[in-house]
Amino acid sequence: MRHGESYYYYLEGAEEVPVSELLGKTVTSLEVWGNMEELRFFCSDHTIYLMYHEQGCCESVQIEDICGELEYLLDSPILMAEEVAGESGMDEALMAHYTWTFYKFATRKGYVTLRWLGTSNGYYGEEVSLIRVPPENITKEGLLKGTPLDNDPDKNPNTIRCRIDEYGAEMELPVWVEQYGFPTMITAVVDVEIVENDPGQDWAERFRKYLENVYLPQAADLVIEDDRLRAELKHRLSECSWKTRVRQL
Repeated sequence: MRHGESYYYYLEGAEEVPVSELLGKTVTSLEVWGNMEELRFFCSDHTIYLMYHEQGCCESVQIEDICGELEYLLDSPILMAEEVAGESGMDEALMAHYTWTFYKFATRKGYVTLRWLGTSNGYYGEEVSLIRVPPENITKEGLLKGTPLDNDPDKNPNTIRCRIDEYGAEMELPVWVEQYGFPTMITAVVDVEIVENDPGQDWAERFRKYLENVYLPQAADLVIEDDRLRAELKHRLSECSWKTRVRQL
């Protein structure tokens, strides 16, 4: 089970489904994202579900409590999946509206209840949704991919961009690297004289080597302890295309 910072995709064709759709599914991986604001279910049949609240403005909706162990939901068919509406009302002391929503699950390993709490000033929704990720947003490895909300029509989600100037270089990685705990932007040290004296340098290859030989080994040791996931990330990045722009110095 992995944890990470929340990031949101525009999932064209995404469909909200009842939690009962998880009945009979075998969850192979669970991911908790943000401040307990999103739970991702990766199933053995290569379906992915996102449980979260679609933010409107000033409301807060997150998992407040977990009764049982999330590990109970892994590698065993889900035998119970229910949504139960809880108490809703106004907290006069805090001057905030609140809504409780409970999700009850069971496998042969045990029972798990997720207690979601939504709060707002009363003008925004506090509901929780379960979204089935469209197949086109799932990689062949069974991972989530997508297009960032600030969609750039010229931006290939599997392109690494390098920008080089007199201060160094920035590498912009695909947004899906966040699934592995990596930032999408990293900085590399560049010898300015080399840039000036060898404008024909194959900078894409140069930075590919930097990424693989310098950045990834150091960062992976800190972020990704699982050897398989580390190798998986390196393989996915190796298949990316590259665009390099050297600003005139």
